[in-house]
Amino acid sequence: MLAHGVTLPWARTEPIGPSGHHLIFDSFHRTSPYNDDRYHFNFMGARIAHELERDLIEVVPGFSPDLANGIKASGRSARYGDDPTFPHQNSEDYFEWIDLLTAIERSRTQFTMIEVGAGYGRWISNAAAALKRRKKDELLRPKLVALEANKARFDLMVRNCEQNDIPHSDLKLLRAACTPDGSPVFMICNDDYGASVTKNDDVMRIFEAARSDVISARDNQGQTFLVEKVPAVRLGDLLTEPIDFLDIDIQGAELDVVFSCIDAMDEFVKLAHIGTHSVQVDARLSHIFHLHGWKPRRIFSCGALNQTPYGTFQFIDGIQSWENPRFD
Repeated sequence: MLAHGVTLPWARTEPIGPSGHHLIFDSFHRTSPYNDDRYHFNFMGARIAHELERDLIEVVPGFSPDLANGIKASGRSARYGDDPTFPHQNSEDYFEWIDLLTAIERSRTQFTMIEVGAGYGRWISNAAAALKRRKKDELLRPKLVALEANKARFDLMVRNCEQNDIPHSDLKLLRAACTPDGSPVFMICNDDYGASVTKNDDVMRIFEAARSDVISARDNQGQTFLVEKVPAVRLGDLLTEPIDFLDIDIQGAELDVVFSCIDAMDEFVKLAHIGTHSVQVDARLSHIFHLHGWKPRRIFSCGALNQTPYGTFQFIDGIQSWENPRFD
């Protein structure tokens, strides 16, 4: 956490326009968000079906009501500022938008993005919408890849891409977890955001003996629930061409995944935006990127009161975004 009044070096060079917002937003045609009976249309024109999202406090009743105010279970901020054609500055979303739009603006001919832990595909649909709103005349060919382990959320992602009219030819949707070695994992069958994947050899042997990808389990309170075996892929196996934007939000597994493929990231990834989920991950992830010569765009600690160029507010997850100097 930063002491009051301390400004990081990167914050001093943040390009802020007369509006008080990052200048990258001025490179896109923005509109006021609105709702109809079926959808929320955000400031970049992406549509989000109301049925896809619940309030965070509804999904996690024990969460702090103050922190959860205006936050959806997907992590989306449902708030806008005085000018609703910009996302709210006191939200983690704001910085993800900056990174996404910056990656699009820097692209030439084709925009390639990978979203890991995609949920209902919120950021690939935001990317598809933003590509249509870019003020530059030349068109970019989209190539959007998304991974989601949870079956219910993967089905929502397929539906969300259809509702946003994203052509199948622009998409590669994978129902899979992302792990360091690509071996299968397991997770509880539910539709809650934040459900984590787990690796355990003893449980995998039970799946093999049952000859099924779904088994019944019981917890210490005697409650029975279903557990499913989930296929997994190595992120490094997906990095075979230049990637303009890599977006990772995998509930604590980000450190192991990045560590396992940092050499491939050095070769292929131009800009990475990573949600972090512990202070230990914050420190170790930063160390890895620094060792490999990446340049920090911004680093905000998980669960901390972070000072940003746009104000100070309490973060839920952390944010690290990094630029690969090999593509300068």
